Amino acid sequence: MPRIRRISPRLAHVTDNQHDETTDSQGANLHKGRPTRTRAEAEAERKALLNPTSDKKAERAAARKVREEARQGQVRGDERFLPARDRGPVRAFMRDMVDSRFNVGEIVMPAAFVFIFLNFIHVKQLNIITTYLFFGLFLAMILDQVWLGLRASRVLKEKFGPRGTEGTKGAVMYAVMRSTQLRRLRVPLPRVQRGKTKA
Repeated sequence: MPRIRRISPRLAHVTDNQHDETTDSQGANLHKGRPTRTRAEAEAERKALLNPTSDKKAERAAARKVREEARQGQVRGDERFLPARDRGPVRAFMRDMVDSRFNVGEIVMPAAFVFIFLNFIHVKQLNIITTYLFFGLFLAMILDQVWLGLRASRVLKEKFGPRGTEGTKGAVMYAVMRSTQLRRLRVPLPRVQRGKTKA
């Protein structure tokens, strides 16, 4: 039968003291390096726990404000808020060139709605006339865009250098696409009136 060794009371007391010291040191290490919270910090943490939606509402409001500021900046033509395709002096010059002239493309979309409405009126002669008018307007838009593209290419070469110069890539197509938009819906908004600059 194995013998059970008895631990003397003195040795047990020493072991208990070592265990207490280890526990105290571990507890001290857990809190070591952590600054004591102030009353204001504790109060703010308590409010955040009681009302977690307030922070989310504030974040949404701040994000909404940033988006609105960016949108207004794009409308004004502020370079800080413009996308890459609209930045730079070449794009600004192309916008002014388009905005300073009347473009057939800007009336094609409204005219298309009118022609569609007229086609619902079942008058054969009227339908034939509106069809020819629409195709004539569409052809005029294509010719106007070709003229605009040739003009833009020549002016770009004179003002900004030969094709391939920094900022000129895609500038002609940029001008043509802007010419198809309604004037009041263009972004950035036009900053020149029609006829103010030669185009």
